[in-house]
Amino acid sequence: MYVRVRGIYATAITKILIDKGINITHSSKKIRERFNIKDQRVAPEVTIKDVNGKYGVVVVGEYNPGKHVFDIVKNELKDVYSWTSKLPLHAIIKGKVKEVRGGKAIIDLNSLTGVANIKAEIGQELLFDVMRPVMPNDDLVRLSTNYTIYGKYVALIHGLKGKVIISEHITRPDLKRSLKSLSSLVKIEGNWGIKWRSSATLASINDLMIDLQETQEKANKILQVQNEDVNLGEIVYSGHFFGILGFNKYTKECLDKLRSGVITTIDGHHMYKSLNNELTQIVDYTEYLVKEKLISKELGEYSIIKYICDNLASGKLVEIEHISILTNKVINLTPGVVTSINIRKSGEVVCRIKRIFKGKGVLDGLNVSKEPGDYDLMEISSNKPIILHKYFSRYHTFKGLYVNINSIPEFSHNKIRYFDLEIDVIMTPDNRVEIIDLEKLDKANKLNIVSDEQYNNYTSLAEKVKKKLQALSKSKNIRDISIDDVVL
Repeated sequence: MYVRVRGIYATAITKILIDKGINITHSSKKIRERFNIKDQRVAPEVTIKDVNGKYGVVVVGEYNPGKHVFDIVKNELKDVYSWTSKLPLHAIIKGKVKEVRGGKAIIDLNSLTGVANIKAEIGQELLFDVMRPVMPNDDLVRLSTNYTIYGKYVALIHGLKGKVIISEHITRPDLKRSLKSLSSLVKIEGNWGIKWRSSATLASINDLMIDLQETQEKANKILQVQNEDVNLGEIVYSGHFFGILGFNKYTKECLDKLRSGVITTIDGHHMYKSLNNELTQIVDYTEYLVKEKLISKELGEYSIIKYICDNLASGKLVEIEHISILTNKVINLTPGVVTSINIRKSGEVVCRIKRIFKGKGVLDGLNVSKEPGDYDLMEISSNKPIILHKYFSRYHTFKGLYVNINSIPEFSHNKIRYFDLEIDVIMTPDNRVEIIDLEKLDKANKLNIVSDEQYNNYTSLAEKVKKKLQALSKSKNIRDISIDDVVL
């Protein structure tokens, strides 16, 4: 099996795969030097790359190899969140039109429901392409009749007759010209367009021609499949595995440790690089100084923390990225200004942020109105798996306390990020304490986004927070409760 690994986690993940006996192909010069491996020019069966936002990785490729590699990486790391597509990407599946509305067909796939932007009649049975990944919390499968059939170096797309598409990752002008010429030389029968994949950079013209011809034969055979020979919901072409692994602060610390076994790595390497491109050069330069023994590792790590804290305290708005583990969506909360920040002797960073709301709405969980000028006093620690919110009206009337249960927050010089673990604890002005949104965490567990162990840890933490708040309500003014009071 050959795997391509790219992005900020490449060194750590390459080490995991090499230790498991998996071949690495199409690797960067740095990776080849670090692992003393040859420049393999073999088309990858699986690709691992950063997700947008760099909070984890995407694993995509041939179905069985892709799933195998996904499971290896997931099992080797700690406290990972995982989202896998319910159906393979670009699988071809039989469906039946059960409804037509708004120019779209609603498709019965047996155990799932899809939607396709086609003209069709109710009761009509067709083969459909799974055009987008179907993530665990998705209700609808996005379908198309523009099938995509993969080869090693090329993909054929039905419905794009005569069109030639070249991957954006192919940048050499001479290769682009060669691919266009080859596309015109090989006569593609039927309503197929050609898309040259990035792996085309690895092959000879002869290999490209053979792959194009073999992919056409495979595509035509699939089109010859008759509807009556296929059961509803049956997959006639397996498509590609698609999965995402989310890395929280603890996971990134594991990745730091793996990378440090290969090359000089400071604590926080992956966290900083995932949060902000501006920190990349600072991290690289710090590691260079440590490697050359010009500074100690401890001094380098402290210097970056101090730089981040000084920038956060500068009065500029701080971004807050809230990533839902259920939906795998990044939500940018109303930004705020740091009102205080401290680095404790243990290295823990504790900061307070004031966020002022501009619009009307409802404060989630507390179910009280949110008016322009209302504000939130947040307390955040770099060591604690909660964020404390205290909400006030513009006239400073206390509206409620909200304890968000989350992964340990990650800090950069202008951003704070965490994974929201769905379950939370609220405390109202009359001292009523309640755990909320447990059903969302239940669903994330049932969908295998979080493991049973993670689920038990998160629910246990929520119960501890609830009991702590109940005890504090008897001895302390709710407005004076701090993050240290809630989780010690």
